[in-house]
Amino acid sequence: MIKSVNSLFRRARLARDPYYDGEFFIAVKSTGIFCRAICPAKLPMEKNVRYFAARETAISAGYRPCYRCKPELISHSRQLLMPIPAVLTEIVSDIRSGILLTQSVHDISVYYGISEDELNWMFMKNFNIPVDLFLEINRALWANNLLFNTNLSAREIVCLCGYETENMMFSAINQYFKYMNKQVETQIELKESNNPEEYIRINIPYPYPYDWHHFLDFQYKRLIKNVEDIHGETYRRNIRFNGRQGFFQITPESGNVFNLQFSRNFLPVMLELINHIKSMFGLDTNITQIERMLSEHFPKLYVAAGLHIPGVFSSFEAGIRAICGQQVSVTAATSLLNQFCDIFLEEDRAGNKYFPLPSNISEAGIAKMRTTNSRKSTLYAFSDWCSKNDIEKNPDDLLSIRGVGKWTVNYIKLRALHDPDVWMGGDLGIKNALTKIGDIDETTASPWRSYLSIHLWNNL
Repeated sequence: MIKSVNSLFRRARLARDPYYDGEFFIAVKSTGIFCRAICPAKLPMEKNVRYFAARETAISAGYRPCYRCKPELISHSRQLLMPIPAVLTEIVSDIRSGILLTQSVHDISVYYGISEDELNWMFMKNFNIPVDLFLEINRALWANNLLFNTNLSAREIVCLCGYETENMMFSAINQYFKYMNKQVETQIELKESNNPEEYIRINIPYPYPYDWHHFLDFQYKRLIKNVEDIHGETYRRNIRFNGRQGFFQITPESGNVFNLQFSRNFLPVMLELINHIKSMFGLDTNITQIERMLSEHFPKLYVAAGLHIPGVFSSFEAGIRAICGQQVSVTAATSLLNQFCDIFLEEDRAGNKYFPLPSNISEAGIAKMRTTNSRKSTLYAFSDWCSKNDIEKNPDDLLSIRGVGKWTVNYIKLRALHDPDVWMGGDLGIKNALTKIGDIDETTASPWRSYLSIHLWNNL
């Protein structure tokens, strides 16, 4: 098994195959550097190469990330070659995303209901390093990223990443990234010499194709007035997140980077917010893998490069959008959505407006809407259900609401819960697209049927 996997690694490395980007990492013994499969650097001889299934394993073995391909920024994979248990997948994802970054090993084991010994055993078996080292490496990865890619002060980064002192953070960054001390010191001096900015900024590298204009065109037809806006290449909206409110805006920049800005009052929850926004826009998705699979299985389907699922910030909003869009045109759905928002939008002291919370939706307000009584009843029943239940725990429970069918639930899963394997076959647009390319077996697109749906809509 090991031999056959290494053979596949070798072929993917020599071809610089983007399909396997993030599935394994390549370390070069002679330089002490590790890279991604698509790194443009000169290919080393096979005898000088070591393969690692995770970036943390390569770092723990003493290799530093390549400055050109930045493998430390690749935090997700499909586990095509090295599958791991579901609970470990969830723990690893939460550590890498920053959700568990400041937690102790004991806290993590309690949260997931497994013993510390079992937790360590799973990490040793699958990554060959203990969980505390895995956690420490990810703290250093986040600290390094925030130090060089944001306008945060060193003190703010220390708190976010769970270090006790700045010296402890600098030591960890130098240990794992092997910078010259002067590089870190210069960066710190630069940060401390600047005046604090009103907003937080972070650059998020994105190494895969991204048709940003497809998202902007899609969203422009569905904008909520006074909540979200598109200006040039920038998408901006007001948001509530973890009990805080403000705005975020995102813009693509040269060099395959997205510039993300958001209100400074999100600082205590910024790692979780960044992860949420990255999920919303699919910034951790190797779209090349998906497009290749779709092209191979559906030769009559036009597969455009860089199409991502157009995300919605909250599940409640996605549900309201879906109900407003049941069996009507996009224009009619957007008009009805804005009717709903005109009645229920909430405003802060500065005049900023936010999508309403489900608990603030009233029957009296719904009654003012110009739509059918059945749709009014569904909008209220859905809002009432959401005020008492968590959609994300089991979205299929929504089917108990009169007027909410499978299409509506799938719409929420697709656009808000970022489920990659939702088949929107009942959608009229999908049915129209299929008349052009003929019948297909959508099950062959699993686990990427959401993207099959997106590309079929794009084929209209």
